[in-house]
This record gives sequence, structure tokens and C-alpha cells, in this order.
Amino acid sequence: MLWEYVVYEMRKGLFGRVKERKLRVFDIRSDADRFVTNYRKFNPDATIRIEQRLPWWV
Repeated sequence: MLWEYVVYEMRKGLFGRVKERKLRVFDIRSDADRFVTNYRKFNPDATIRIEQRLPWWV
């Protein structure tokens, strides 16, 4: 696979700024979706973003 999928959790930082925390990196989109589903079971208020990007070695 050419793409990698990075899962970020969005948080409010100092002075109302939005901060991102990288949770995991996956090669397959369905694995990232499954991780987000399980993560939301334990953190239902979390705001999650999945970014599709090229790996650093490409």
C-alpha cells in the first residue's frame, strides 16, 4: 500500500487553541477505522481526525 493513515486526537490547548495528539499510524484504512471505533468506546467525547498521507520514505 502506498498510503499511511495517521490517527490524531484533537484537544483544546491554552487560550482556546486546538492541539493534536498523534495516537497511531496504520497502513490499512480499515485498521485505522477499527482503532477509532475501539478508542471511542473508552473516550466517547474524543474528537478524532484521520489523515491520509504518503510515508516519509516515498
